[in-house]
Amino acid sequence: MNTQNPITRVSGFRAAGVACGLKESGRKDLALVVADAPCVWSAVFTTNAFQAAPVLYDKALLVRSVGRDLRGVVINAGNANACTGEEGLRRAEQVARHAERLLRLPADSVAVMSTGVIGVPLPVERVTQGLAQAARALSAEGGADAAEAIMTTDTVPKTAFRRVQVDGREISIGGMAKGSGMIHPNLATMLALL
Repeated sequence: MNTQNPITRVSGFRAAGVACGLKESGRKDLALVVADAPCVWSAVFTTNAFQAAPVLYDKALLVRSVGRDLRGVVINAGNANACTGEEGLRRAEQVARHAERLLRLPADSVAVMSTGVIGVPLPVERVTQGLAQAARALSAEGGADAAEAIMTTDTVPKTAFRRVQVDGREISIGGMAKGSGMIHPNLATMLALL
């Protein structure tokens, strides 16, 4: 197994990271992580008084999806979709719905995360074009690209993988995060996916 792909070292997960034009540098800026089977999910959110549209969308999704399962997460860097009001919330939903249709997943099975510039509307057309590219690139070897695509001020991708024993069963946990000092206070603007 490739140790450079912690998210996808966990059996049943595929990922991709692509450039869709949100970062001026031309670097990867869109990650897609998809589970081959439905996943029970939970989330912890920032306590910031000004929560970005993806945070609000995912909080509502978590309430709506009780009894349903998550299948994917779209994470973009270069645009936080924060301080964008109702239009930002609408754009977050457009991205989630597009990913669900593209991947032939049920409604309310894809969460969204965004990081980057604040106060600028998310260019949904760029993201949806990037999603088509990411969907084609999905693989069990795509975890490293996904971790690179969510970086902002990070100097290196942040990933981890552990195997642990729980009640006599071996459990694999893979994760990736972005943010340099962005976890304080109260999760501030850090993004993490386990």
